[in-house]
Order: sequence, then structure tokens, then C-alpha cells
Amino acid sequence: MKGFNIHPVTHGSYPAAVRSHDSDSVVPGTLIYDVNAADMAILDLFEDEYVHEEVPVYSSPDSEPIAAKMYLWNSNESLLDRGRVWSYQDDFEAHQEKSASFRSGAAQFRQQALDTLANQQS
Repeated sequence: MKGFNIHPVTHGSYPAAVRSHDSDSVVPGTLIYDVNAADMAILDLFEDEYVHEEVPVYSSPDSEPIAAKMYLWNSNESLLDRGRVWSYQDDFEAHQEKSASFRSGAAQFRQQALDTLANQQS
């Protein structure tokens, strides 16, 4: 994604994407197709410090943009380490205890979110 930066959140091992003053800055990512409404609602519950916005993404530097939803940091920017670029290897995998805890809790969180959404609809 062009025109964004990604920084570590100081109280976690996860990233935060923010708009950049440099339109040439790039944040790598993965484009996921066909996310259904229930899964999007679960992501919205999980990503509570973020807001999703539609942004143009590029599959290569010279490709045409594709409209996609992206979660942007929507909390206090003082919680970001703006002096560093977030790295999966350095900021997530390097903290094995946190990443293992995250993985083990993901399925449980999804089920709790599905229950919450079901209760909201009844």
C-alpha cells in the first residue's frame, strides 16, 4: 500500500498502519479476497484500536490499484514507536511467548466473537 507507514505498538508485538507524509512510502501486505460479513464483524471486534477504510493497494509497483479495506491505527499515536518500522520477524516472531499465546487464543476469540454477534442479532 502506497502512502502508509507501519510501526510497532509500544505495548504489544503487533503493528499499526498510519498514513504517511511521504506518498512514496510502501507497506507490504497480503490481499485477502471474499471476506464474508460475519468474518469482517469478527475482525472489527478484534481490531478495536483500528478503523477499517477503503484504500488503493497494488500487487506490483507498476500495477493498477485495487480497492481494499485496511485497518488503520485509530488510537493515540504516542503509543507507536514512530522511530522504527514494524517487522514480523523482529516484532512478532522474536517474542515467542506472546506469539504462541496469540495463536492459542485466536480460535477461542473467534468463537466468543461469533457468540457475541449471534446474541446481537437475536
